[in-house]
Amino acid sequence: MKNHRPLIALALVSLFMLLVIVMILTFNADSTPDFLLPVVQYHFELMILIALSGMLVGAAVYYLMSEQVQRKQTTSRKNVEILLKFLNEDERKVVKKLLSKNGNAMQYELSRLEGLTRLKAHRIISKLERQGIVTIERIGKVNSVSLIKEIREAFE
Repeated sequence: MKNHRPLIALALVSLFMLLVIVMILTFNADSTPDFLLPVVQYHFELMILIALSGMLVGAAVYYLMSEQVQRKQTTSRKNVEILLKFLNEDERKVVKKLLSKNGNAMQYELSRLEGLTRLKAHRIISKLERQGIVTIERIGKVNSVSLIKEIREAFE
């Protein structure tokens, strides 16, 4: 059933769109076929019904698709956690500090972490940049260190 959720969502949206198209095409009573005359006669009531059904279809599609989005976020977070396991202790300290500061920090802040010197922090950050985990932006005489977008989003 879970693999059919996108198809069910697509079917709901398609059915809703068909209903809206029928309402638009039956707006002019002169060219309406006889079997659609009740639609023309109760046009206003049906428009309210379409608006309500639109909200229901939107809620149903959200419900059907939200589990897949949640699953992808969980997978992404697990992948980042696996990545962190491959880092040494000092590199993990730097990444965790960046995560605690919303993914951005000045290099001098990171060099103040326990067990790090300015040189050691510089080398760790340079290594993380080469590995594609952080980016470094020079701002005047200091460096701003930022986690890449994918890692930041995985921990939000």
